[in-house]
Amino acid sequence: MSSIAPIEATSVGKGFGMQAVKEKLEEMPVIYPVDPGAAQREKDFLDRVRAVVPKVREQALEAEKLRRLPDDLLKAIQDTGMFRLHTPLSAGGLQLGLNAHAQAARLISQGDLSTGWTSSFLTLGSLRVSKRSKVLQDRIFGEQPDVLSCGTNQWREGSSIVQQGDTWVVNGRWGFASGVSNARYIEVTLPYARNEQGQEQRIAALIPTDKIDIVDVWHMSGMKATGSNDVVINNVELEPEFVTAYELRNETENPGTELHPDFPFLRYSTHHFVFVLHIAYVLGAAERAVEYFRTEIAPKRKRPWGTGALIESPLVQKNFAEARYEVETAAVLFDYQIRLLEQHYERGLEPDWDTRAYLNSSSVGLIHQAARAVQIVARMSGGSMHRETNELDRTQRDIEVLMNHSSGDWDFHAESSGRVQLGLGLGNRPDTFF
Repeated sequence: MSSIAPIEATSVGKGFGMQAVKEKLEEMPVIYPVDPGAAQREKDFLDRVRAVVPKVREQALEAEKLRRLPDDLLKAIQDTGMFRLHTPLSAGGLQLGLNAHAQAARLISQGDLSTGWTSSFLTLGSLRVSKRSKVLQDRIFGEQPDVLSCGTNQWREGSSIVQQGDTWVVNGRWGFASGVSNARYIEVTLPYARNEQGQEQRIAALIPTDKIDIVDVWHMSGMKATGSNDVVINNVELEPEFVTAYELRNETENPGTELHPDFPFLRYSTHHFVFVLHIAYVLGAAERAVEYFRTEIAPKRKRPWGTGALIESPLVQKNFAEARYEVETAAVLFDYQIRLLEQHYERGLEPDWDTRAYLNSSSVGLIHQAARAVQIVARMSGGSMHRETNELDRTQRDIEVLMNHSSGDWDFHAESSGRVQLGLGLGNRPDTFF
């Protein structure tokens, strides 16, 4: 794939930056359209997800205490089609793309942020398998179309993925394996070489979770239900089809595009859209937090000095309007990011460097914007909010932990994006996650 040529505004009203890119894209033909039934499948799927959100919310405390999703909740989410979302139709999947995933993650996060995160991470497994060889797809999808595969890039010193004859042998320890206690498979990665540009190349191994040991280290103040524990792998032997170059997930032409040419989402580079999903978790949680404050706290909570319910306070009214502004403008730009990516890939184009810079900086910016909305309403909610049974307390704790994930690192992403936008490039920083 190629990128569109750099665009400069020629006059006022013609647009500049992303507006100019959008206008240029709209003039170009679509060459990779989705199949005719995709829109109805997506609508039906999101309706099913919407219906399961109350159950997600009802079991959020249980999930937090278990530090994984309860089995019946996992089954309820699985029954929506979430975990076969990116599995091809021919293998029993829904064959849907970015918008379906992002909106589903957003909805589930309105029930519980940690459950939204975990469900989304387990869903990405079906996309990774769908991009790989026919031999692997037949093996995995032959078992069931719901892959439920998690993954981790956080290897520990001494870990190895080594070829020995016709098999590969995996040893070592990896951290931050979100959803591993609910997963059927886990994909672990490791550097193995550098290309001609000196950039790190990685290898990825897909392993059944019944062949690994989970190390219980995930004792956190938030994001508890993700169960992002360490895993230890001892001398696990894998057939060749279970090991591949990590960069395959970013290739616009891959074995999956040859096998399923009518599934355009397989052409998307994972690292160009994954940050959109991180917006979805915080945005969904923030939307619920603002609504929860409006219906459950503002009209019911009274300050002890007899000034009436919070809802009567002009300052509370002003602050609530600010919170609504933050979350609603974030929602608009979230949808815009999704459509911007769709417009590129359905035309056979990858985002250029300037567009990627915009996507990176705006993604982390929208995460912070949605988080601010939660902080605003939490500040007005009183000490009784800080009970473990209160969903606003759980949301605030989850966001505090998530904001220390790399996707919430404003300084790093803003600086990297600014370098690119100023024409300086990334310097010695890897472009793998940019």
